[in-house]
Parts: sequence; C-alpha cells; structure tokens
Amino acid sequence: MVTEMPAPFSELVAGFSDPTELQKKAMTLVSRKELRIDDHYGVLLHLRQIAYGQALLKWCLILGEETETVLVTAAFPESHASELSETLKRSVLSSKWRPNESIALKEALPFTIEPQGQLQFAHRMGNSVIYTKGGVMPKASIEEPLFVVAPSVSKIAIEDTEAFAKGRLMQMDWLKNPIIEHMEEIEIDNLQGFEIVAYGQQVPSDIPILVYQAILFEQQSYYLIVGSVGNQSPQEHLEVFRKMTRTFRRRR
Repeated sequence: MVTEMPAPFSELVAGFSDPTELQKKAMTLVSRKELRIDDHYGVLLHLRQIAYGQALLKWCLILGEETETVLVTAAFPESHASELSETLKRSVLSSKWRPNESIALKEALPFTIEPQGQLQFAHRMGNSVIYTKGGVMPKASIEEPLFVVAPSVSKIAIEDTEAFAKGRLMQMDWLKNPIIEHMEEIEIDNLQGFEIVAYGQQVPSDIPILVYQAILFEQQSYYLIVGSVGNQSPQEHLEVFRKMTRTFRRRR
C-alpha cells in the first residue's frame, strides 16, 4: 500500500516513534532503521499489530521532505513471516520516490479507473495511483479529498475475506480510532469484495476524516481502493468515491 500525504517527514516519523500512539492502534515497534533512498531521507520500520485477533507484521518505509511524505507499507500474517518477511522487505526497499517526475498514468498498470467529480490523476508510484482535487500534489490541505488504488504486493491465502477487509482498514498507518459506519458486499468487474465507510482521525494531525474503503479479491491477491476526506462536503465526496470505484476494470 502506498500513501502520499502533505505532511512533514519529521512529524510523521515522530508519530511512529511514540509508543503511546502506536499502542492506540495495537502496534508495537520491532525495529527502526534510518536510511537514504535517491537523496531522500527515509526510515524503515518493522511493526507488529494485532487486528481482529490476528497477529500481523509490517514493513513500513517512510520517505519525504518537510512538505510531503510517502509511506510504502507491506503487511502479512506473523504466521507466514518465514516465507514472506524478507521478500516484502526487499519489495518495500525497492521503492523509488521521484516527486518531480512525470509518469504516464496508463503505462503498464494492471487496471483502469475513470476519474469522477473534481478528482484528477496526481501521482503514480509503482502500480498504485493517487487522485486529488484538481490533480494537485501535495494537496493544498489535509482535509481535501484523496483517492488511492493499489493492487496487493504479494500473494496471500485469505480464508475470511470479511474479517480481512475490516482488518485492512484497521492497519492504515495514517488513520486512528476508526469506527465503521457501514459495510456491505460488492461485485465489480466480476470480483467479489466489500465496501466500508468509516470515520476516524488523520495521523498526525488528529483532524476528523471520512474514510471509504473498497477491497476486491482475486484468487490469492486483491485490489485496495481507499478514499479519504476531511470536513469538506464528506457525503458529496463519498458518492464520488463510490462512483469512481465502480469504473474499476482489470486489464486483460
């Protein structure tokens, strides 16, 4: 999962170094390493989290500057650590962040999705794409809408898809105290999944936000679609998130 935010790198890293804040999300810090990737300051975090009774491990790479920050996260069951941990760690560390580089939106992406409302393509990172108001990145305000589409980075056996969808929401590093208001089954492009509407607080600002999550399952992989917005017409943007999600199509 790739998340880009108009937040200072130092501020976000400080939040992940605070045991109290981590505890609020049932997380503990396993290890922390400072590094540089393509002249950008970075921190690699190894985290452990309990979500819906399941122990998860995460590799989280934070890259950024004092105006914007990007998080690259790979999560996996602790029970599968021996076969997944090192592979996902290498995958996360292979990330390249080039904020000033122009990349064609549709080039080699495994899916298509059509912009709706004021949302326009803003950035691409790997196979993940980000849409913002007017396509501006970083956003003018944390409260402005953000819409991200990201395929899973590795294959994983998912037995309980409903619990997995809820757990995926709880794993979002930039969200705390999430409360699910609505959840329903959906089918898009012949893929089964779940749609969730929740409310919580954005990390590290504590600003109240609406979070929309759709997750579509395909064999041992999935597509994650996430929209978020502050107090700027949240219900209006929720409908835009839903409409945009329903244009999702896999490339065949």
